[in-house]
Amino acid sequence: MLKFSQIFAYGCGHALNDATAACWFSYMVVFLTKVKRISGPGIGIVMLTGQVADGIFTPLTGYFSDISTNPIGRRKFYVLWGSLFVMLFFGFIFGSFGTIAAIEENQTYAILFYCICAIFFNIGWASTQVAHLSLVPELSPHDGDRLLLNSVRYIFYILSNILVYVTTWKLLQSLTKSSLESNLGPNDLSTFQWMSLIVIGVGSIFVIIFLVILKEPPPKYLDDEEEEINSENHYQNNEEYEEINVHSRS
Repeated sequence: MLKFSQIFAYGCGHALNDATAACWFSYMVVFLTKVKRISGPGIGIVMLTGQVADGIFTPLTGYFSDISTNPIGRRKFYVLWGSLFVMLFFGFIFGSFGTIAAIEENQTYAILFYCICAIFFNIGWASTQVAHLSLVPELSPHDGDRLLLNSVRYIFYILSNILVYVTTWKLLQSLTKSSLESNLGPNDLSTFQWMSLIVIGVGSIFVIIFLVILKEPPPKYLDDEEEEINSENHYQNNEEYEEINVHSRS
């Protein structure tokens, strides 16, 4: 049975990913359209570029994290650098780290800039997601523990989404429903900057909790434990088989 601290720490590991994904899919198009005045086709290119990068690097992350070794843990290492990528380029996307004059003045440069940010953001997101999920069978060989870990992961997913939506609601509450569409514009850049800073700040705390508290077992742990369980199951199955044979003969 896993300790509570390990279960809680595991749930913390994907909170940053969940919160940034909620912002990405809920507010990215609104931000680029209303605040940055990017054209519809340009936004489509940015979103598509990010999804293509995610599709390419998801299997690559799984492969390389399987064959890699690291003192802090092969999965935790990918969560670490993936989370750093997510925080950095998520901040660039929503202007948390300032704006670049050339990008503000030229639509082509702006689209190129956001495509680059989308690529590296999704690379980091995919790295964190795959490495975090890969920890489930390595933390415990028991189905009950694995089910609990996935349940806690989903709880943090819900809480991360609530954080994003409540934060954005509070930041935008000065705008009424009728004026939201017409009044939202470049002057509201600070609203999205604060939103992304809050998400990055809270998410980084959860990532630190994950990295400090969670103890990733060495790869050999999984092999030994599963081999022991498989041997027990094999022995039990053989006993049942022999018992069936005895009854059938009698």
